[in-house]
Amino acid sequence: MTTGRPRDPDRDQAILAATRELLAERGYAGVSIEAVAAKAGTAKTTIYRRWQDKHDLLVAALKDHVPHYPEIAEADSLRGDLIAHASRLAALINGFDGRLALGVMQARPDDAGIVEELERNTPTGARLPERVITRAVERGELPAPVDRDLFEEIVSSLLTLRMIRRQPIDDDYVAHVVDDIVLPAFRNATGEA
Repeated sequence: MTTGRPRDPDRDQAILAATRELLAERGYAGVSIEAVAAKAGTAKTTIYRRWQDKHDLLVAALKDHVPHYPEIAEADSLRGDLIAHASRLAALINGFDGRLALGVMQARPDDAGIVEELERNTPTGARLPERVITRAVERGELPAPVDRDLFEEIVSSLLTLRMIRRQPIDDDYVAHVVDDIVLPAFRNATGEA
């Protein structure tokens, strides 16, 4: 038999949302139980009844978060598909999810488990679907399949660097990344360079 007041799921959601907002606004170092309690309008003891420490709270907040990925229509060319996927990633990086991911990345030196949790439970939107490569080979745009991880490594790295430097991530920059870096890398990977 439990005693005391039952847990309020709305309170839980307010705490998790406040945690994500602080992580996106202030980075990992700016998140504390005290700051979350103040932002959520609750007591620290309320948080400690639910989560043991900052790590557990952040993991719960990340597991609870559902990123908003815009739908992507299939294009009729490899370049079109790459532009569409890179543009979606740019939109994510330019928004709340990008700031949230940056806050999580800042945790790596102090709490690598948070980063692992994000990578395990939250898709980045950066992964290029296998069908994009398959269709490019079928259309004759690539002579053979390439490692689609190249896309994620190149595009996410360059867009994240732009975000960190507070430089614009616009359509022109996305086109430059695809035309001048990703497509040549794909061709080089197939020996077509």
